[in-house]
Amino acid sequence: MEDPVYYYLFGGNNPTSVVFYGDLDITALGGAGFASQRSVDALSWDLAAYQGLSVGIRTGDAKKYTVILKDSVLPKRPDGREQSTVSWEYDFEVSSCPEIVIPWHAFRPTYRGKPKPDAEPLAPGSVKRIGIMCRSFFGEQEGPFRLELDHIAAVTSAGLRQQPRPQPQAELAPLDSGPKEKGVGPKSQSSQVSLWLGWFGKLVGWG
Repeated sequence: MEDPVYYYLFGGNNPTSVVFYGDLDITALGGAGFASQRSVDALSWDLAAYQGLSVGIRTGDAKKYTVILKDSVLPKRPDGREQSTVSWEYDFEVSSCPEIVIPWHAFRPTYRGKPKPDAEPLAPGSVKRIGIMCRSFFGEQEGPFRLELDHIAAVTSAGLRQQPRPQPQAELAPLDSGPKEKGVGPKSQSSQVSLWLGWFGKLVGWG
C-alpha cells in the first residue's frame, strides 16, 4: 500500500540497506579530503509535493556526514569532465535518533565547495542527483567511517511534524560494534570508500 507520508527513494519495506564506509585519509592534501558516492546518471524526481527528506539510520559512528542534492546537471565538457553546478548540502551527525528529517529550506547552497548565498532556491520538483559524503572539514575529522542507511525518503508536512518517526527495528551502534569490514571501493580525493547497494543502486546506476 502506498505510504501517504513517505515517498521512498530507497528502503522502506524493502530490507535492503546501504552501507557507506571506508577510511578518510587527509594526509596527502594537508588536512583536506573527502569520500563520497552519488547517483551516476541524471535523475528526474519530482518531489515538489513533499516538504523535505527523511534519512533512516541503522548504524553509524561519531563522524559528521553530508547529504547532497542537485537540481541542475550540465552536460559534460568535451574532455569528459563534469561541469560544476550548485549543490544543496545538509550536514548531520548520528545520534540516538534513528531518523533525521530535513526540510528543503535546511539545505544550504554551495558552489565548488564554497557557500553560494545568491543561488536560486532549491527546486524539489527537479531533483537530478543525490549523494552522501564524509569529509574532513579541513582537519576536523579523519580515519575509518561507517554509516548504514535504512532509507532515504521524501516526506510530506505530516512527516516533518511527526519527526522522529518510530523505527524500533533500527538500532544505532558504534563503529567498532559492527562487522569488521575493509573499504575496497573507488578512491575519491585521497579517500577510499565502498558502497554496498540493493535495488536502489540498480535504479540510479550506482555500483
